[in-house]
Amino acid sequence: MSANWEFRLSTPIRFGGGMLSKLSQTVAPWGRRIFWVGYRTPVGLETVYEKVRQQLSIAGLAVQEFLEVDAEPDVPLVNRGAEAARAFGAEVVLGVGGGSVLDTAKAIAALARMGGPLADYLPLPTPARRIDQALPILAVPTTAGTGSEVTSLAVFHWQDPAQPDIRMKLTLAAEVLVPKVALVDPELMASCPVELTARCAADALAHAMEASMSRRASPLVHLLAEEAIGQILGYLPAALARPEDRQAREALALSATMAGMALQQAGATLGHAMAHALGALAGVPHGLAVAQVTPAALRYNMTECSDLLARWSRRLALPGRNPLELAEAFLAQTEQLFQKANLLERIVLPGPAEVDWPGRLAQNAFQSTPIPLKLNPRKIDEPTLAELFREILKEQCNTLV
Repeated sequence: MSANWEFRLSTPIRFGGGMLSKLSQTVAPWGRRIFWVGYRTPVGLETVYEKVRQQLSIAGLAVQEFLEVDAEPDVPLVNRGAEAARAFGAEVVLGVGGGSVLDTAKAIAALARMGGPLADYLPLPTPARRIDQALPILAVPTTAGTGSEVTSLAVFHWQDPAQPDIRMKLTLAAEVLVPKVALVDPELMASCPVELTARCAADALAHAMEASMSRRASPLVHLLAEEAIGQILGYLPAALARPEDRQAREALALSATMAGMALQQAGATLGHAMAHALGALAGVPHGLAVAQVTPAALRYNMTECSDLLARWSRRLALPGRNPLELAEAFLAQTEQLFQKANLLERIVLPGPAEVDWPGRLAQNAFQSTPIPLKLNPRKIDEPTLAELFREILKEQCNTLV
């Protein structure tokens, strides 16, 4: 942890059950022409989306719906959305959905103002253009996962047009992508399926842990992360057993936002670098990929972070006589929770088994997420990362040779 640090959060957060009722009065001050980004198939959110329509209509706002986001966004989707936003004359971009929706809304807001295709702004390895303008973004999360409502980050699948076998998950980062307001209503998450609830919680948990382990971590990051970790591990079992449990939903929603705040300040580390590679090359959904690699990443970093894991363990009142025992207890608790939530299912790798998947995954991670790997508390090189992937795949994949 650096002795010198700063902490800045520019997004006002409006949190609480029923907060969606304040949507129109939240949006209107930023503009009258609203470009609404949402899911193509909003399963479980039909009532929420209808409430959004009613509120915006009653307020007399002009609305263009762009309900085309699927599970994980890609570059062509953003390009289409930006063209539609410009044609509409959008003044505000509203994202109502999970991380994929909010990330898409951010990129559309930037491209609608700056022009050009998204690929111009992605790190390949360095962006051809830098984002310094964007339409105002308002974020309404419907899952408790990415914390995108309070970050300047957005992640997208990218495929090299000239070499279709080269695929990456790349991160767009710019200060102007931070939402102007985050309206966090835990009631919107009540219909979230159990499987998705678990995956989103795993992502938020990893954000908190990785930010706290980061070389950029500060005292405030540690406080936010510890609170988020304690609440996720404490309340996720209740949310999975009783999806209607209001207290559990509120705790997970708050934890995801706090973890996002920590992530914004300190960044992700090894776990997310590995998860992005699995998502890009094997198509593993993000939250599931995060859960599958987090135990291995924690164990690799334990030599540098045993005191930190011990601190989290004490928060949960786990047994242990010394920091190492407490750290082991925390790791065991995390793995046990992931097992019970069915987050450690087998990885299915595309293509022939003779492919050097550990090597390809490690190379992809170093190409697509170099900053998280540099922020990792324990140094790692590409061969070592390949060995970490090999161990994970041996346990979870039948096709690895």
